[in-house]
Amino acid sequence: MILATQPGCVEHAWTPDGSVALAIAIPTPDFGAISPAVAAVLAEVMALGTANYTRSELWRYGAQDGVGPIVAHLPGMIVIAVQATGEGAHEVCAEVGKSILTEPEIFPDRVEEAKGRLAALRRQAWVVASWPLPPGIESVTPAQVQTAHQFWVQAKPLAVWLGTPRGVGAQALESEDLKTEPVKPGATSSAALPGGYPAWKWDLPVTGPGQDLAATTAATALLGLGKDSFGFRVLRSEHQLGYLIQGGIFPDPRGWAARLTGLGRTDLPTGYLDWLEAERLGWTEARIGIGKQWARAANSGVSPFPLFWVSRTRTLDGTGATAAAWSAWNSALGVDLHPGILDSTLEGLEAEEVQAALGLQR
Repeated sequence: MILATQPGCVEHAWTPDGSVALAIAIPTPDFGAISPAVAAVLAEVMALGTANYTRSELWRYGAQDGVGPIVAHLPGMIVIAVQATGEGAHEVCAEVGKSILTEPEIFPDRVEEAKGRLAALRRQAWVVASWPLPPGIESVTPAQVQTAHQFWVQAKPLAVWLGTPRGVGAQALESEDLKTEPVKPGATSSAALPGGYPAWKWDLPVTGPGQDLAATTAATALLGLGKDSFGFRVLRSEHQLGYLIQGGIFPDPRGWAARLTGLGRTDLPTGYLDWLEAERLGWTEARIGIGKQWARAANSGVSPFPLFWVSRTRTLDGTGATAAAWSAWNSALGVDLHPGILDSTLEGLEAEEVQAALGLQR
């Protein structure tokens, strides 16, 4: 993936919940001994407090809207997202976002705390199976984190605003052009789960941000969103290929990666594509319409089953902060797309587009 050169500030008047939200995307290219593991630790350190705000203060600020700040380590990037409402919301978002970006307290004890929090994530089966952490976190040093922060912040991050008229966000937070930087694709592999549970992971074709993303979204919802999805019904209920089978869409160096994950078994047997293909060929217009409804419900936070993941612990859920993080990832890839545009595109999808997006053809 090559991060496109973008204006320093992208603004959308659309907002999912009436809030003002700001996302700041920081490219994190590898250099020397600085690796994705260092980026993961830095993101966690950023979430633990700044020179001006303790972690408790950051979360008290977030409690005003019921949504805490997001600091997410994505492939080749760290994304900070905050939201606020009411008078002065733009200034609040700019102040808090800039403090998280520029003033993290990179002390040895904070780095160790961050590494401990990431180690706890490795005990969560879903994270291990669907979106593994990069290797080498245990050996990351405070000096590496400090050096990486200084290097990456100089890359002039991209700011994305939601719920703001054009020009207002730029006045609240000054940001220069985002430099074009190469980012190495992240490897995916299966891993043993906590307690020795096995898992399998099936990746669909990666979709770049744009028109095809809506079709992938609807197809992934039909494939693995909840117990009524055909992936769960065919692979779990009929063939017992795991105790949890769920679909999700994750940031990928090329765009968005849809995948189906099963916990409780190491692989899929020969013939599984035939089972799924037989189901797909039976899709009706009504069934595809249900998939589009599921996708819109998931993206708005109405559904109990998440679809898009904007960090290893947060999903697109109808809040301003998660929508801003989602939008920032797309903008960094060169397409200024927010969830409201995706929602309207879903509505106009043809059945053939959804069927083709599943990628079962051999």
